[in-house]
Amino acid sequence: MAESSEWVIKWENPSNFTVDCKYCPVENVSWDDANKFIKKLDSITNENYALPTEAEWEFAAIGTNEKSKSYFSGSSKLGSVGWYRENGENETHQVGMKATNANGIYDMSGNVAEWCSDWYDENYYSRLPQVTTDPKGPATGNLKVVRGGGWDCNETFCKVTTRSKYPPTIKKSSIGFRLVRIDKD
Repeated sequence: MAESSEWVIKWENPSNFTVDCKYCPVENVSWDDANKFIKKLDSITNENYALPTEAEWEFAAIGTNEKSKSYFSGSSKLGSVGWYRENGENETHQVGMKATNANGIYDMSGNVAEWCSDWYDENYYSRLPQVTTDPKGPATGNLKVVRGGGWDCNETFCKVTTRSKYPPTIKKSSIGFRLVRIDKD
């Protein structure tokens, strides 16, 4: 979620990096905070938003329903699609300054890692049937899934296949969120 939404919901921008960066991603927000934002956004817009499931995030990052040949979202070279430890200058950057992935989405590898709705379970995917469409993740847990890597991460943590996890209450200057809009039935 970039600040360009102007936090219409009357939230004070929690980001560590706000100077001269109106279009930087919002970061320093916990999973719990992101969900409070979503509830307020839903009530104001009469829409249904959510954090993506881990499967939705990965599909959006890879850009097709085939396994990506790229390590990162949109490229096999992270520097062309993302801000990370080697080029991030110890801060977030304006969204859209690097190349998009195949879906036309910016910054899914690097800049800020992104909360997913799923609880983390290291073995969840290995226990699923071979053909599973849009898994929703475990029903319970202690840690939430974070994907994509941030400005402070090395290349390994920015790969589309890397899974990270944090308590839902933690706030970091390298973790933000991205929303999905859920179609009303």
